[in-house]
Amino acid sequence: MVLLAIAYGSLLPTVAGGMYFVCGAGIVALAYGAKSWELRAFTRLFAVGWVAAGFAGIFAEHLGDAGQLESDAAGFYEAASGAFAGMSIQQMRVQSEGAFAIAAWRLFYDAFSAIGVPRDRYIGVLVNVLAVVFTGVVAVRIARLVYGADADRLRRLILMMSGCGLLWLFAGIHLRDSVVLLLVTALAWLWVWFLQRPGFGVRLLLLIAASVALATPLALARAEFVFVPFAFGLAGVASLAVARGSSMGRLVSLAGGLALMLAVGSILGGELGRALESGTEEYTELSRESSTSGSLGLRLVLNQPLLVRVPAGVIYLFVFPIPMWSGFANTSAYHWFKSMNVVLLYFVLPALVLAGKTLWSDASRRSAQAMFLVFVTLGMSMAIAATSLETRHWGAFLVPMFLLCLVPDLAQPKLRRRYNRYLVMILGSMAGVHLVWFVLKVNLS
Repeated sequence: MVLLAIAYGSLLPTVAGGMYFVCGAGIVALAYGAKSWELRAFTRLFAVGWVAAGFAGIFAEHLGDAGQLESDAAGFYEAASGAFAGMSIQQMRVQSEGAFAIAAWRLFYDAFSAIGVPRDRYIGVLVNVLAVVFTGVVAVRIARLVYGADADRLRRLILMMSGCGLLWLFAGIHLRDSVVLLLVTALAWLWVWFLQRPGFGVRLLLLIAASVALATPLALARAEFVFVPFAFGLAGVASLAVARGSSMGRLVSLAGGLALMLAVGSILGGELGRALESGTEEYTELSRESSTSGSLGLRLVLNQPLLVRVPAGVIYLFVFPIPMWSGFANTSAYHWFKSMNVVLLYFVLPALVLAGKTLWSDASRRSAQAMFLVFVTLGMSMAIAATSLETRHWGAFLVPMFLLCLVPDLAQPKLRRRYNRYLVMILGSMAGVHLVWFVLKVNLS
């Protein structure tokens, strides 16, 4: 609240933020109750997002942050705040890949302008905060479907989301990623809801209809993500195939799902291929242009053959940047948020390893829902590693990963000790990696 006021030299951002909070919290309280975990998630994440927005605002308004004033964020701000006035979403699509996000932002800019509030950047940024916050509410709903009303797990989920630097970036900077995050998480919720009681009937028809409905805004928010509903469908079918037990409903759903995926693939195959090829070439070239020819990351990951790039790229997503403090030497909030994010990943990795070991060794834990989270987390990490290798794109799929981290019950002393042991190993490994980096840096300088 204070940071936003300092950033823009006005109390209007505080008033606008208060309006967003009251309206959003009121909706959540009416839907789930004043003492619900959904409202707790909303309140916590809104407070964190508000701080992130103020932090980024200070960088933009007082430190000349080129990442916000000259790049995609600046273009999206100009488009949403007035440059695309009067355009339909189809017309906007010709001008910008993020037409859906621009249309969403524009609604708020127009609404505030109608009551005399200037079209300043914070209007759209606070929409991003709201999108991240409602993503947290949806995440809590998914956790309830998978784990029930487990207070410890719900608390850990909210803590992970509150401490995630990529979500701070999505909330604080005028980029479309917050909208993409919300759409992807909503699609994940649909699949987890369906997999709770899979069957060939009304639930499957609702899933198909909702997936098709979400496909268009996803494609209008980020063109390469036109493949996401298809990929989630494959993950859902695979989870039914490997989940514990079997039933006629699962078998019928599996057969129907396979038929559906084949049909969708035949219809969208060309568009999927073009979007993925275009996105891969664009972001690979961007990475090359933004890295020096001697960049260690460029040599070890980006220029490698696909069979090497994918596994190396997945590891890269979890440990980038190296050194972890490199973003703090930058004058852009974008890089600060990325450096902050890797700290959380060091603590998430042990839980993720423990979840994998639990599901591997205990067949009774391999529900269709849990396996769906596994396939989405692994599959999307591999897809991003093979294409853009951009952690910001990977961030759209963080909620399934956070939910997967809840598989081990860390309230049990034995599992907690094992988690602590893995954490020490990972922190020690990263300390060693940073030491090697430092030695190479000294020797090469």
